[in-house]
Amino acid sequence: MGPPVPYPAIDHRDGHRNNGYFNLKSDPALIARVSEIADYPALGELLKVVNAVASPIESVGCECRTWMPPGREPPHVYSTNAYVDVVFSSADRNRPPENHLRLAATILDGVRGCERWWGNVEIALQPMHWIAGPVDAWGTMIKVSGAGRSEAECAKLWAETMRCVGDAIQSLPAQFPD
Repeated sequence: MGPPVPYPAIDHRDGHRNNGYFNLKSDPALIARVSEIADYPALGELLKVVNAVASPIESVGCECRTWMPPGREPPHVYSTNAYVDVVFSSADRNRPPENHLRLAATILDGVRGCERWWGNVEIALQPMHWIAGPVDAWGTMIKVSGAGRSEAECAKLWAETMRCVGDAIQSLPAQFPD
């Protein structure tokens, strides 16, 4: 499986807790320890797809929150935002950044149309200097946002966008990007 990730749990001063790194590819049961999935089951579903045995990628971090801009009240828009950082399970595939660009293109192609329901997917190519393995390794941040005029509408639209991302990832061949 992918590279070891030195990423411990952290309790932040604002009461927010970062879970730290769990090797979900090696032990999918650990997905239950990701605290956000209690409120955001679509995040748990995406983590299952990303970390499936047949998937060429695996997660190395994630987070999810819903918020409304400060000082606003309904009917202003709620927003749910999540990110999942991924790397290729085969460490040598993380070296050429082009592999991550191909991954990004495949995911983005799979979410065409999500803008019709206030869904948004952003992809970031990022250096992964902090993971063990090649010093010039790269990773992909997949950020999924959804918006709605109520928390329920926001959750529904965000979950639909997460499903589209998961479907795109599930379509990847095990040897991607070869």
